[in-house]
Amino acid sequence: MNQAVQRRLARGLPLAGLAAGIGVSLLVVQRAGGSAFGALWCWLAGLLLVGLPGIALASVLHREASAPVRGTAALVWGFATFALACVLASLSGIHSLVWLPALAAVIALAVRRPARTFRPQNIRLWPLAVWGMAVLLCSLSASAFAHPSAVGAVTPSQDFFWNLGNVQSFLNGMPPQDLRFSGVVLRYHYLTELLYAGLCMGTGLPAYDVTAFYGAPLLLAGAVFALCNLANGLFEKKYQRALCVCGLFVLGCAGLHKLLDAGISPFWNSGIQHLLTNINAHTTAVLLLAAFALLYHTASKTGFGLRRAGTWCAVCCFALLCMAKGPVAGIVAIAAACAALVLALRPGRTAGALVFGLGLAAGFAALYFGFFAAGASSSMVFSPSGTLEKSWFVNYIRLFSTRWPALRGPILLAFAVLQTFCFCPPVFAGWLLGLWRDLRGLVRGELSALRLLANAAAVGGFAAFYLFDHYAMSQIYFAFCGMFFMALLAVDNLSHIRAKTLKALLAVLAAVSAATGLCTWACLARGGAQLLRDGGDSMRASALAAPSRLPLTDDEEEAMRWLAGQPEGLFATNRIHTGTALEGLSNVYSGLSGRGAYMESFKYAVSNMGVPESEVVARTAWVETLFSDDAAYEQAVQMCREAGVRYVVFREGAPGSEAAFAQQTPAFTSDDVRIYVID
Repeated sequence: MNQAVQRRLARGLPLAGLAAGIGVSLLVVQRAGGSAFGALWCWLAGLLLVGLPGIALASVLHREASAPVRGTAALVWGFATFALACVLASLSGIHSLVWLPALAAVIALAVRRPARTFRPQNIRLWPLAVWGMAVLLCSLSASAFAHPSAVGAVTPSQDFFWNLGNVQSFLNGMPPQDLRFSGVVLRYHYLTELLYAGLCMGTGLPAYDVTAFYGAPLLLAGAVFALCNLANGLFEKKYQRALCVCGLFVLGCAGLHKLLDAGISPFWNSGIQHLLTNINAHTTAVLLLAAFALLYHTASKTGFGLRRAGTWCAVCCFALLCMAKGPVAGIVAIAAACAALVLALRPGRTAGALVFGLGLAAGFAALYFGFFAAGASSSMVFSPSGTLEKSWFVNYIRLFSTRWPALRGPILLAFAVLQTFCFCPPVFAGWLLGLWRDLRGLVRGELSALRLLANAAAVGGFAAFYLFDHYAMSQIYFAFCGMFFMALLAVDNLSHIRAKTLKALLAVLAAVSAATGLCTWACLARGGAQLLRDGGDSMRASALAAPSRLPLTDDEEEAMRWLAGQPEGLFATNRIHTGTALEGLSNVYSGLSGRGAYMESFKYAVSNMGVPESEVVARTAWVETLFSDDAAYEQAVQMCREAGVRYVVFREGAPGSEAAFAQQTPAFTSDDVRIYVID
């Protein structure tokens, strides 16, 4: 094959992959009830809203920086200005204000053009293929969030509708309210929801579609771009750059085909699913972690000088990370403080490192105790055995602990190491192979600031994963943070490994890990493939057949559209659970309607907002009384007026009765839902 053909293939295949990924994605979005035009418009608007202000600021503040650093700075400043514009638009109610930074950037760029291109050095077209495949898998998996009106009925994802309700709250105004539990202000890491709301403000697109279909691919583009800049800024060899960008999308755990049964890894590494769907803002966190790592590395070379724009860009990036994913920012803050203390022991410019590292830690502590919900500390409990007691190795842990109770501590430590290896085999092994060299560098004072930070974050992330326990396994985000920095170190260690045996071992582990990744891809694509094949018939049948879950139907979506168009007022509903478990997780009506509820659900209000259990007990009793068989109409009306409830939404099949409203004609009625208006 001659060089001309090779060059054509090198250009054509990535572009073909990009086109195929986007084309199939748009088809899936259309079948799921979204809009292909809406997706393209949202992506274009996102690039303009973030890209233009970022380029304008970076061209002024980072003119002398390298192309990867300048591109990353543009991304960070772009996100920061867009987030501020979103806050201003939500506060004022003038949604068009989100375009103000972009318009100002157009004027600034017209007056003073950037001196250099923002295209990262040595970047080929293959990152476009990576993004195309990511968008494809993202959209295929997003089929799980299809409109009920498009497929008939779906099994509701409570995390998705929780996020959707938060997006709607920003569209209603500031400060953002917890729509599911009246009277509670959102005190939570909600940057992703704020950005999605900004996209809705700037484009006029529905919050449901932006949250379900359009937003995640846009943030994936930012993540791929940030990873490319990080790879180009740190590594010289092409294979290291490719691993840095593609590893998080490809390498899974040691679970292999076991994922195919339920789509869940036996060793918990669901990072690929989280990255490709942006479940609970993981993609946003990866984007900002990649940006922060490069900016931290760059700032460390100048002693974290406070007069340098790069240092303040790193601080801005960390602030965004705090509001995007608090647990991840907490690990980074502690790691930065540890690195600062080590750097302070070295001769030279140590004051800047101390101020920077300890300043980040102090800032995060102030944000945590002053803003984040009290529930964040009550639901996450210290338990050295809590995580491992849920692991695949639990029976072995109990067996050995029963035989040798005095050795329980070392036994837990040994199984934590084994669990970490199974969580990410090639990453953990690659990190271990460089650990001795890093320890020697630490003792000799030769270890770079970035490697200090990365090692502290890797160890700290997995340590926090095993030392803390959360009822919903939210400690997994500690592990994802640790894995990100561990992977960064493992990729760097590859250039120092000379032994062929060790290289072969890593290749085998990578093959196993990649096989698990492909199984993850298959699980993500399965729902989208079914949607394309049968138009959602299998999705509807599955939702209606689940005995323990209450499906979300097209009737309910129609009812919420009606409710969204009515005058302001709280609603009360008997649907406060997803099914027979009675866990208080039904967040669907507030998400679909954008209306506040007296109490649609309570679990996240307790765990994330710090609402006391006594308040939940009182409101649960109120709902049970309102929808009881012996409730009188006058009593129900009086209860609603006192609580500020104007609409009563009754879902057929959910616990409770509408006996109190038997004499009143519903304002909206369908097979599944009836809505009564309290005058």
